Amino acid sequence: MMSSIKKISLFFIIISLAVPSCARSSVSEQEQLFKVISVYEGMSKYVEAARSDPEADLNELFQKHIVDPYWEECAEGGEYILLAEEAFKDPIRDFDRLEEEIRLLSTSSIEEVVEEALHQASTLLHGPDTTVCIAALDPRDTFVRKNMHGVAGFTLGSGKILSQVSIQDD
Repeated sequence: MMSSIKKISLFFIIISLAVPSCARSSVSEQEQLFKVISVYEGMSKYVEAARSDPEADLNELFQKHIVDPYWEECAEGGEYILLAEEAFKDPIRDFDRLEEEIRLLSTSSIEEVVEEALHQASTLLHGPDTTVCIAALDPRDTFVRKNMHGVAGFTLGSGKILSQVSIQDD
């Protein structure tokens, strides 16, 4: 289960990221569409592939399982695409901690929390159709874990949000 502070943090990140996206789009009478993508599912495949072949090039596996399958929907065409490139430039090597984070995310209600935040934001601010991509936080990112309650997020462009979440230590 996700703690209240983590839910609140995620809620405010989603709303704050929706504001810049909405400011650049025209108001529409149609209902805004939302899509939530669980990038951590690809992260699970990455861990599995890396463990099954210890000699494999981790950069190639990271690209194949984490970056390539999600790039088009999560980042491509975004005005701030360099943030995505920075977020996914180094393969994660701590498989045990990453696997635990993935397990916790997959059994959490994270998608529902994000969907609720998006719907609440859309009642106040109209904007473009929006895709939120949820990834497990890199276990090396102690700053986000300690200072931001394990939740980081940023917009990659109008209608594209990347959220990195750690549920450990909840």
